[in-house]
Amino acid sequence: MAIVERFCEPGASGDGKDPNGFALPDDGSYDDTGHGDGDYRLERSGSFSGYTHGTDPPYIYLDNGSGITPGLYTIASKVSNDVILLTSSAGSDSSDVGSSTGAWDLDDAATNLSAGQRLNIRGSFSGYGSDITFANNGTAINPIVIRGYGADSPPTIGDGGNADIDMGAYTLIFSGDLYLVEGLEVTGTDLSYTVRSAGTQNLFYRCKMKNTNTGSVSTCEGLFLQDGVAVNCWFSSAGTGTSTALLLFRAAAIGCYVESTCHGIWLNCSSGRSNMVCNCIIKGNSTAGKHAINVENADTLGDNLVIVSNFAYNFDDMIQFTVMPEAGDTGLPIIVNNLAHTMIGYGLETADTEDWTIVCIGNASYNTADDSSFLSSNFGDLIDFNHVECTVDPCVDASGGDYSLNNTAGGGALLRGAAVWNDVQGLFS
Repeated sequence: MAIVERFCEPGASGDGKDPNGFALPDDGSYDDTGHGDGDYRLERSGSFSGYTHGTDPPYIYLDNGSGITPGLYTIASKVSNDVILLTSSAGSDSSDVGSSTGAWDLDDAATNLSAGQRLNIRGSFSGYGSDITFANNGTAINPIVIRGYGADSPPTIGDGGNADIDMGAYTLIFSGDLYLVEGLEVTGTDLSYTVRSAGTQNLFYRCKMKNTNTGSVSTCEGLFLQDGVAVNCWFSSAGTGTSTALLLFRAAAIGCYVESTCHGIWLNCSSGRSNMVCNCIIKGNSTAGKHAINVENADTLGDNLVIVSNFAYNFDDMIQFTVMPEAGDTGLPIIVNNLAHTMIGYGLETADTEDWTIVCIGNASYNTADDSSFLSSNFGDLIDFNHVECTVDPCVDASGGDYSLNNTAGGGALLRGAAVWNDVQGLFS
């Protein structure tokens, strides 16, 4: 996979090249007249070929040189907008490696970023008057990569931080396919979404997405994710009504932390679409009718719905089905090894009393309406296989936000012994 580095900073108006004033050239052969590519040249007479470059720290490795000593050159400092100082054990050399005019701003990046490019973004962005849409597509071999990076000098590329985007009343949209997004923190007040991913095969890793609108509306999601995956991310919503921090539509959330004043995660299973929630922590505020995981349109489930190894705290119910799959449906809900902690209601609830097919194994309850069962009475004779009833709090300090399992008999020790649910690892903090 060939990667072309591009950069993004607040208020910039350049061509996406490095904000420190140099551009990392593509592999090729160049001399003082720009042989091979008119964008890059050596400041003095000489040539080199077959070189490679990297970014941590920034360097160029030259071989087969003529008029310049081959070897590894660290980009030590900027001499001017077009000249950088290269250093190595063999000495130093000032070379012009491009006429860089600096980074893109966010809206320029959205327009110009293309397959095989990696956008390194840092700083605090705000003041946008409309949605910003990344519409170009990556490919399976050359996805589009967007990642936050450090504010130190030289910058630490790929450290997954220092990129804060305030969208205000607008939305950051990924309508293109095959994006890999890491280390962005996005805040907004839009009545629908702070971030919406409507493309296919988009991956969000170690991102924070918050919707701070406190209105009584139907959406206010931190992220609407369609046909993609969120891994080790953090989502929140301050809305009421039927708002939710994370909405999944044929998508997956793995190892995420979700905090909401309303619903935590909303799963839309319409038109045969399935979803996965695995290894997540979901925190609520004990509001009647609000659920950690709300499942709608499960009667049209076309594939398996997987809800495995999650922890939910302080909701009405942990998992609520508006309707259930019926006997003969091709989809099958698989609900395994989840822990419902401090619920007004139950671990699993539904108002649909028709026939249904479901796999419910190894779930646990503490401080719910009935700790002897993960299921409400609406599930009739459905067997709650290997259910674990905690008689004491299994967490170190759930009310204080420490959901690690303790070693207390009847609590954390019981869950560890039953191999039902264990501490969630790798969450964005």
